[in-house]
Amino acid sequence: MFDFLLLFFDSSEQIVNKEDAIATIWLGNEGVGKRGVTNAIWSLRKAFNELGIEEEAFHTIPKVGYQLLLTASPISDQTSQDIANEQSKISRSSSIIYFLITFIVLSLIAITVFYLTSTQETAPISHPVEDHPITTFEGIEEYPAVSHNGELIAFQWLREGQKGQIYVKNLTSADAPLNLISMGDQEETSPAWSYDDKRLAYARITEQGQCEIRFRELATNKDSLIDTGCYYQSFRKLITWSNTADNFIIYSKRTAGSTALFRYDFTSETATQLTFPQVHEADFAPQLTPNNEKLVFIRERGSQSYDVIAQQAGENKTILQGQVSIVDISIHGEEDAVIVNYAKSGQFIIEHIDLSTNAHQHIANRTLPSTISYNNQQNNLAISDHISKEYVALVDFKTSKINRRVSSSSRDMYGRYLPRTKEIMFLSNRSGLWSVWLKGTLNSENLTKDLGNVTVPAVSPDEKKYVVKIASTKSSATSLYLGTLATNQLQKLDTNGLQVENLSWAQDGKSIYFFSTNGETSGIYNLDLSSSTIKQLTQKNEQYAIESDDGNLYMSRLNQAGIWQYNPRTESFIQITDELADFDYGSFFCIDGALYYLNRNKFTDEVKRISQDGSVAVLASFPKNTIRRYFGISAANSNQFIATLKITNEADINAIPISLHTHE
Repeated sequence: MFDFLLLFFDSSEQIVNKEDAIATIWLGNEGVGKRGVTNAIWSLRKAFNELGIEEEAFHTIPKVGYQLLLTASPISDQTSQDIANEQSKISRSSSIIYFLITFIVLSLIAITVFYLTSTQETAPISHPVEDHPITTFEGIEEYPAVSHNGELIAFQWLREGQKGQIYVKNLTSADAPLNLISMGDQEETSPAWSYDDKRLAYARITEQGQCEIRFRELATNKDSLIDTGCYYQSFRKLITWSNTADNFIIYSKRTAGSTALFRYDFTSETATQLTFPQVHEADFAPQLTPNNEKLVFIRERGSQSYDVIAQQAGENKTILQGQVSIVDISIHGEEDAVIVNYAKSGQFIIEHIDLSTNAHQHIANRTLPSTISYNNQQNNLAISDHISKEYVALVDFKTSKINRRVSSSSRDMYGRYLPRTKEIMFLSNRSGLWSVWLKGTLNSENLTKDLGNVTVPAVSPDEKKYVVKIASTKSSATSLYLGTLATNQLQKLDTNGLQVENLSWAQDGKSIYFFSTNGETSGIYNLDLSSSTIKQLTQKNEQYAIESDDGNLYMSRLNQAGIWQYNPRTESFIQITDELADFDYGSFFCIDGALYYLNRNKFTDEVKRISQDGSVAVLASFPKNTIRRYFGISAANSNQFIATLKITNEADINAIPISLHTHE
């Protein structure tokens, strides 16, 4: 057991692969080794628990092994010397007593461990036995699309160091070869079958980052461009095909400040806008009911605010409103119903919703599900199940070494560092809801408890207060709150009817900045906390702002890559860099006049710094897609920064039999 524990310390991420452990400790004896690994991890968990450690010590990584979640620190040279000095003061008689006591204690531990490892056969393992695996490749298999005849499934396969490409797998023959559909090395994603299953529409992301809607004739491999400027974000579907004939497709496309659904007609070769979201809203995952009677789609209204909408004859009907997260939808065969994959009460669930009566029926609970596709012939649901987990890390700029981590068996992300107290504020779903937690030296405290699901908080410069938006569990209403850390009291703030997003503080701690829209324009607003006065500062779709020491603001913009410097005195903008991706809009900060930001290239995630003299330097780098999107990094001090890191990046496609039960 001790040798097994040492393996965690030899890994930079404190992760032990099962196969490596069997090869190292059990000399490759797989039969004995598998049982040995199970017994060792069970005994270690029990030992840590009996030592009074409240946090989860180990996290199970499916298909990989285990990760030690506790931070291990070496004993310093000074501590070792102090121990030696103390030992030299012990008399001969005291040494004998000490030896006897130590011998007895160690003997009791050895007997206990022997008993536990010899009597415990296996640790309990829970997994959904009803699932049927469709793909089990290394990497991420996403965007499943089942053909209308139920015989084929198209999907994107993203492997480490490569761009995502589209493949087709035969569902009726296990021996059939896997067919590569993509050509070249450009990323291709979100496949959709034509009504006759002879063509695939898909999105291509060019080297310049341009999103193109294309389709390919499978028999001849002829490829054609339909439109450009489409909307692409990872794990969001954006295309569907007519389900009565192959005369049109519907897809998501960027417009001025929003993302709408368009219909492309193959006969007239024209594109027509179908939905009209407000500024900063995004419509995606289009689906058509039988005979193209209704267009069903997801609308993202803001951070943690999603709707499912059904459009018929140009009229919109809201089917599901104000949800924290709606991942994907799929029409349930020939029924006037939609299958929805979304977060509810802190858990991801899959439900069947009747579009006429709005009746809900439960299908399944999932952990980290993504895109889905219904197989009408086999009455099952193809779903991409992710094996992933985030944790908050305090990272050294010079070495990229993790000096401290916040991790649990749940998802912990988007940390905010408090330099004076060395505490870390972060988001977690440990309690079932997304809540604000504060990690001290020993324990973590839930600051928002059962009030509702929260968004990323912002800590005041004096570290005494914080602001956070909370979506009530009792209604779909969201409110902005000011929290006091000393008393853990929350005060509701008046936002004059504005829906606030992406919070930050002014340097003097007297006001906060946030993103909002007034229906016509969107931009950055300032709320004075003493007078409750709200002022709109910008209106060019700026969506996140931080104030620098000189009073200027650095801002990111909706659907645009880059960072802009805004001078509030002259109301002028200067673009500082174009390297920040649009989906990393909150991943930048200022320290001592320098700007730090996240840049993603083909192979790595980099943290860069632009100094006051304009020089640019790479300070830390990680493998591609290690840092989480949106608010992946934040400030700590001049030597360290906070990052939300992902342990694994794996997803397989499984089939879930559809067996409906009454939803309570």
